[in-house]
Amino acid sequence: MNSSAPVALFVFNRPDLTARTFQQIARAKPPVLFVIADGPREGYEQDSRLINQTRAIVDIITWPCEVVRNYTDENLGCKRRISSGLNWVFDNVDRAIILEDDCCPSSSFFPFCTNLLDRYHDDPRVVAISGTKVHCPEVETEYSYFFSKYFQCWGWASWRRVWNNFDEDMQDWPQIYSSGFLRDFTDSYDEQCYWARMFDKQYRGQFDSWAYPMMYNCWQLGGLVALPQVNLVSNIGFDGRGTHTTNTNDPLANFPAQQLGAMRHPPRVDRLVSADQLTFRRSYAHDLVGTHKWKVRLRHFWHTMTCTAGL
Repeated sequence: MNSSAPVALFVFNRPDLTARTFQQIARAKPPVLFVIADGPREGYEQDSRLINQTRAIVDIITWPCEVVRNYTDENLGCKRRISSGLNWVFDNVDRAIILEDDCCPSSSFFPFCTNLLDRYHDDPRVVAISGTKVHCPEVETEYSYFFSKYFQCWGWASWRRVWNNFDEDMQDWPQIYSSGFLRDFTDSYDEQCYWARMFDKQYRGQFDSWAYPMMYNCWQLGGLVALPQVNLVSNIGFDGRGTHTTNTNDPLANFPAQQLGAMRHPPRVDRLVSADQLTFRRSYAHDLVGTHKWKVRLRHFWHTMTCTAGL
């Protein structure tokens, strides 16, 4: 098997997880591999040793491959390192498959991404491809994948045309919020309030995440994400060492990665609304505490807009 799409791998200080994910990449034999690594944190004495061990793992290339490395001696953190790394990747190639060290894919993940990167290369309706299907595992279709508004970051792929619109600081959030954008892109009032709250917290610097700005970017583009019929990537990093995956008892931890089988494309690029609604209820709705003020703000906002329009 050969993956024709370039692969970008993000690593830091977890050599054991990197080894497992890198083993799967080696089996796929991508012709181009980008390796992006963050630097040690201040006050963490073990970081330098673990970082050196991690980088040594990805130095061993056993297949014909162009390897391009982007390492920093400064610790940029999750948001800045991934954002800057992907800026660099998409300056060099117009499409890529992206994995972090704790996202361990099945062998089906690489041809799945490559196939869809080719198929939807010039289709603005599709903004990303994800290998993750852990938020709505019981949803079934007769095809190999379906379309969702939810961007899933545990193993994904996209194009330069999408990343070029990415703004890690979400600078236009106040204007976008005031435009009523979220009302048009959510399926319920609770969902609208939830994402207003989360995007606002991201905008104000209360999260160190690149994934929320990427979700925001995808929604601004009005695009959809292709999700596989079965889960293709297992997050093996729920061990307390990750930035966001700290709960070892999380039901999403180590969710098995499966094989996809023969590719069957859906006939249309249509969002599977039932899957998105289930994803929201299962993965986000439990955290509605704190959205009350947003419900008040949104009610006031829409009342003002309606009165201004004379409706």
